Amino acid sequence: MLEKKPIVVEKGFFQNLRRLHPYQTMMYMAMVGSGFLFLIMIVSYTAQRFQSTNISYDIHLPKAFFVSTAAMLLSAVAIKMARVHVQKDRLKKCTYYLISVLVLAVTFSVFQVIGWLEFYNKGFKAPTANVASSYVYVLSGIHLFHVVMAIGFLLYVLIPFLKNSRNVVSELMLVTNPYQKKKMNMLFVFWYYVDVVWLIMFFYFAITF
Repeated sequence: MLEKKPIVVEKGFFQNLRRLHPYQTMMYMAMVGSGFLFLIMIVSYTAQRFQSTNISYDIHLPKAFFVSTAAMLLSAVAIKMARVHVQKDRLKKCTYYLISVLVLAVTFSVFQVIGWLEFYNKGFKAPTANVASSYVYVLSGIHLFHVVMAIGFLLYVLIPFLKNSRNVVSELMLVTNPYQKKKMNMLFVFWYYVDVVWLIMFFYFAITF
């Protein structure tokens, strides 16, 4: 008679969840919530864009959005390099890359505003003329709010790095601190989330315009 073997349930995923820092859990929950918000807004934009009253409008994507997209892509590369260097305990190189991320993030924000002005000057001023075009302001505005939060998080990580980069002992204590590396990983995840959301929006606008 064959002996029944107990069913083994894979617990690795749930164990990893239990090991998450409370801040990580909050961040992931916020990302899921905002992800649903972006999805609902994109679905609403699609419904408005292909209505008979709006489908005839020829909407042009602002040229400034192309520059801001390039800045966002470069910032994703820079923050990836910063994460690599902090994992290898290279504080100074990590700091340089984080500063470049900050500059690129500010560049992205500035060109987003320039894009809105360009879009406004093209005649897309009142939602009553073309409701679909108003979603460009709404979606990119919500995304820019996420970018501003990411910049705040970036400064929260960057300032201690700048303060301790000139002192060898303080630098060693900082780079070997597991909590600092955890913060860097959180920043990396959130920054890539913001980057991916913008790319999806940008290319979807480009296709449907």
